[in-house]
Amino acid sequence: MNGFRDFIEEVRSRTNIVELIGVDLALKPSGSTLKACSPFNPETDPSFVVWPGTQTWRDFSNGSGRGGDVFAYVQERDKVGFKEALFHLAGRAQVKRPAQSDDDFRRELELLVEKREVLELLTRAANYYHKILPSKIREESYRRHYGFTDNTIDELKLGWADGHLFEALCETTDRERALKTGLFVELAGGCVEDFFKSRLVFPYWKNGTVVYFIARATEYTGDEEWEKSKYKKLITQSDRHPYVSQAVANDHFYNEEGARGADELLITEGVTDCISAMQAGVACISPVTTRFRKQDVAKLLQLTKYTKRVVVCNDSEASGAGEAGARETAAALFAEGRDVRVAVIPRPAGADKIDVNELVATQGADALRVVMAQAKSYPDHLLSAIAADTDREELDRLLEPIFELLIDCRVIKADAVLTAVERKFHIKRSVLNARMKELKSRRREPWPVAGSLPQIRVDGKQLHEIVADARRVLLRSNEQRIKAPESELAPLFVRDGRVVRLQRPSKGAPILSDVGDTVMYGYLLRMADWVRLTIEGMFPVSPPKDVARDLIAHPPPGIPQVEAVITTPMFGRDGRLIAEPGLHETDRLWLEADASLHVGAISDSPRPEEIDAAKRLLVEDLLVDFPFVSDADRAHALAALLLPFVRRMIDGCTPLHIVEAPTVGSGKGLFCNLVSLVVSGRPCDSRTLPEDDNEIRKAITAELAMARPIVLFDNAKENWTLSSAPFASALTALSWTDRILGRTEMITLPNAAMWMLTGNNIRLSKDLARRSVRIRIDPKRDRAWRRTGFKHDPLMSWAVANRDELVHAALILVRAWISAGRQTTQDRLGSFEQWAAIMGGLLKAAGVVGFLGNLEELYADADVDGEAWREFTLLWWEHHAAAEMRVADLVDFCEKHDLMLQVRGDGSVRSQQSRLGRALQGGRDRMFGDLQLVVLNQDRKTRTQYALRRQAADPAHATVAPPIEVDPWS
Repeated sequence: MNGFRDFIEEVRSRTNIVELIGVDLALKPSGSTLKACSPFNPETDPSFVVWPGTQTWRDFSNGSGRGGDVFAYVQERDKVGFKEALFHLAGRAQVKRPAQSDDDFRRELELLVEKREVLELLTRAANYYHKILPSKIREESYRRHYGFTDNTIDELKLGWADGHLFEALCETTDRERALKTGLFVELAGGCVEDFFKSRLVFPYWKNGTVVYFIARATEYTGDEEWEKSKYKKLITQSDRHPYVSQAVANDHFYNEEGARGADELLITEGVTDCISAMQAGVACISPVTTRFRKQDVAKLLQLTKYTKRVVVCNDSEASGAGEAGARETAAALFAEGRDVRVAVIPRPAGADKIDVNELVATQGADALRVVMAQAKSYPDHLLSAIAADTDREELDRLLEPIFELLIDCRVIKADAVLTAVERKFHIKRSVLNARMKELKSRRREPWPVAGSLPQIRVDGKQLHEIVADARRVLLRSNEQRIKAPESELAPLFVRDGRVVRLQRPSKGAPILSDVGDTVMYGYLLRMADWVRLTIEGMFPVSPPKDVARDLIAHPPPGIPQVEAVITTPMFGRDGRLIAEPGLHETDRLWLEADASLHVGAISDSPRPEEIDAAKRLLVEDLLVDFPFVSDADRAHALAALLLPFVRRMIDGCTPLHIVEAPTVGSGKGLFCNLVSLVVSGRPCDSRTLPEDDNEIRKAITAELAMARPIVLFDNAKENWTLSSAPFASALTALSWTDRILGRTEMITLPNAAMWMLTGNNIRLSKDLARRSVRIRIDPKRDRAWRRTGFKHDPLMSWAVANRDELVHAALILVRAWISAGRQTTQDRLGSFEQWAAIMGGLLKAAGVVGFLGNLEELYADADVDGEAWREFTLLWWEHHAAAEMRVADLVDFCEKHDLMLQVRGDGSVRSQQSRLGRALQGGRDRMFGDLQLVVLNQDRKTRTQYALRRQAADPAHATVAPPIEVDPWS
């Protein structure tokens, strides 16, 4: 016995299913099968069926449809697992067990047990989907649209995914086992969603067990990007879904059992086509796609080994895609000597497409049999598309694919096709033989191997060995690209576990873009000569696509980590100036050289006159004509300009820079473009801020994915309060995790950008206000865009011409702060403590005042509700001090002094009392200045009363001035 699988097969071979089940049931012959009443469900008509030929059983009682082999019967009968059933039958058949201490035995046993568990859960899922199938879906979709009978629907257990399968499975199994099935997507935070939600579900049955699923979208399916595909197949294990079992594999055809013992086998394109053929009494299988994958051809050949005739009938469509797939399938079968025919469904006038399902549903089963009877042998099908009077030159071109096919097929088949060509086109056999000989010699011609590229051989190797070779070559070639970044292929990097490449758009700043299968395949083509060695020489081959996929899924450790691309010298985490073009691994940056920028030398300890000159250039030239409302607005403007130069020195997040004005044309966009020009050499790439949170989330993901230093949302909508949970979350998140558009895969991106938002009199929610600093510009005139008399006009042109000096000035101010010891200030902004300390210290070193001086105005504008409460409680204290008040008394008090109008509303007195009472309960223990709202809950006989309590400062800390903590809602 060689291994565990041999042990299983010996147990299976020594166990006769008829004898095993016959001990428990009185089996009676019924054609080629045996029947009995179900041992698992009470019934009077026998619906338990045994197939002696295949050694399988199935129980149709009570609509269960369970079944399987001898092991499955013992599992179901004795309510045990596969391991126990195996050992029970081994003892019965007197087969000696292998030593369980053997590692291979234990590992194979664990995998097989897991596979049995997964298939059992898939079968339970199919039963659930079928059981909850709504009558409306059954009637509209399965019966009316597809033409399936109730018997077909029930026998195949066609179903509907209502989105509650996870709860149903978890009633009898645990979360981990349920996730292993591939029927669910695990989202961030542990939330689980049904992968097939609101879709028609088609189970793949094999030996009475479900081995796979496919599901079709309906009018009820969601409109999200990841739901746009018409069909979804069961999830298999990958880096995106590591929780799925290895036992879940996309290596099954639909209705594989249909090929057993069939003299004539139909192959259709779609799952509903296959079901329609089965319903019409035609043996049929389907790959549920246009063509079979290369790795599935061997299985197809095995299934059709004893089939007398195979008919391939794909969709008949104007695009020709279905027929092309049919030809490819037929070619593989023909090359192995199968009698294969290609059937073409006549397309009705004006129709772009018709398939087997539509043919049977509209014209009946006989119409399908007619189409199959008219199917042409594969060579005749190919030749029928070529007119007999085609000119010789065109004929040679059209016949070449047919000749190429004949090179690989059996001689007797090739001879039959050549004879057909000879007769139809009147070409001498000697000419055809010469043409075949020429094509064979061309195929054997060795490929001249270039010496400039390394070779990777693909013959005689496991895939992991080919991947290892590709990794080594990829790393060497990537090192060369990093040293010479102007090569044809851009350098590759890894950003948060994903392979990215440096992309240089013709317009705009360089960005990092994700590398997909196609891009990686292009790298593989260009970095090595891929060859296959035969006894006749060395021949070229294409790189295996699985290698490209593996390199993306498992990036080689030697690929450098890069988080962002910069185009201007900046300071790194350790305060060192990053000025050399290329890779800076410590800071995970790539500096893309800007040939037009000449910053000059930056002294280690700038002199006072250098610092003063730098400050005057930025404040009195670049920003001088912006009418900032206050010193704080001007300080924040300079802080925004300097932030990208020190962003790597700040551990943590940075706030949103609100650039606002009372009217259009005030210079908001100009200011943002100037900041971007200094930082990156080009105006800011901006987009408008969406109104929907879901769209805001997508916009944030798209911006961070490009790794630009500045993210600008332009022109916030007027007359509405900006409130967005995703936006607020992004501003305080060191990394941002979101779903990739169009996929179920999650992506995590570093958040090191500077955030800016422009608008007129922007109104913010409290959550966003506490995450923002304001830069307000007010020209104090109508039609502000018509102002004249600027110091530099046009300012953008002046900034472009003087960018060298502007960047030099920014670097001087930062270097001066660093050389002075990087002193920080006690200024604080909740969630952005280090940003406040560093930027405050940097501005203080430059002699700029006003930093964080306008936050109270920003908060007051945002906290309209809070201001109303402060007015109310202050007046309440002045009139009643700490006295306990009933809500009726407070309503009268508010009415008298015109307070809390929005809270009370304009309804009846009782309505106002109810609304104010709820608001007071919601404000329990809240502080308004030094006044605390206290709710005094009495018993049922005494009404609830309210009071204010003044909280004195803690005398223990009265002599120490605490840091300014500007975060009223944290």
